[in-house]
Amino acid sequence: MPKLKGFDFLRTLQNGPQIIVTTAHKEHALTGYELAVVDYLLKPFSFERFLKAVHKVNQGKSTIQPGISTNSEENQVFLYSDKKYTQVNLKDILFVEAAGNYCKLVLTEDQLLIREKISDVLDLLDAKRFFQVHKSFIVAQNKIETIQGNRIQIREHQIPIGKSYKNQIKEYLKLS
Repeated sequence: MPKLKGFDFLRTLQNGPQIIVTTAHKEHALTGYELAVVDYLLKPFSFERFLKAVHKVNQGKSTIQPGISTNSEENQVFLYSDKKYTQVNLKDILFVEAAGNYCKLVLTEDQLLIREKISDVLDLLDAKRFFQVHKSFIVAQNKIETIQGNRIQIREHQIPIGKSYKNQIKEYLKLS
């Protein structure tokens, strides 16, 4: 900034926004923390490190679990697949299926294969909207069409219900 340094500008704000500082100057880190910045990223930094900083900002704004970035319209999560990060709207997820060291996310219009354990994916998702129904399946509650016997129907997909997850399904049905 030509006439005013960034930290000088932050000092002028009484109720400033949440700030992530990105700089090549590590000597300013202490000043940043004195001004209550959310995170201090020293260049060069990875995209993963940047996402972690963004999630810190979102954790302060929301009760949604880490790994999810929010905006005023809807919830999204960035997922790494096919050597790139893809932003996925949570409302588009029908279900998640474990496939070895990978998980397949079945979306309303597409599928995405990510290298994550199903337990890690479950941690990223809002527990009020998604739950695990089998050791290999997570479903979006609002996408369930029918539950019959040991099967959940979501569109043309039949998802099995694991024995140890039956009580969770019964509780869900009581609350619906």
